[in-house]
Amino acid sequence: MNWRVLKDGKTMLGFIVSIWSGVFATIAAAYSNEYWIGLFVVSLITMSASVYRADKIYKRNVG
Repeated sequence: MNWRVLKDGKTMLGFIVSIWSGVFATIAAAYSNEYWIGLFVVSLITMSASVYRADKIYKRNVG
């Protein structure tokens, strides 16, 4: 990643939300809570969207 991607607030917020929802999904699964599935899906969706946005920003600034 380059500095422009790291400065982008939406991209970083997406990565942070994805990481925290993954952590909470793991905790929920450890306590046999059924919400872990939803948190896991949210984690995957936000990570995919953040990676797509970071790739778009990177390609716009490099190429």
